[in-house]
Amino acid sequence: MRVNLVGSDGGRIETEGFWIAINERTLAPQRVSDSLIEKFATTASEHRLKWRPWLTNPDHVDITTPFASG
Repeated sequence: MRVNLVGSDGGRIETEGFWIAINERTLAPQRVSDSLIEKFATTASEHRLKWRPWLTNPDHVDITTPFASG
């Protein structure tokens, strides 16, 4: 969704975002349901995000690095 905010003194903010539906059981992204789209459709003109994975998981990793140490 894209949002343009224009202030009365000439200020302008342009932003965009998208919705991600998360599966409760797997905590992985899932397809956005039609009922969710109905709830938010009034705020956007494009309702479906089309994407392809950019990164692939390697078949074999020799070295691993922890995400954070603590």
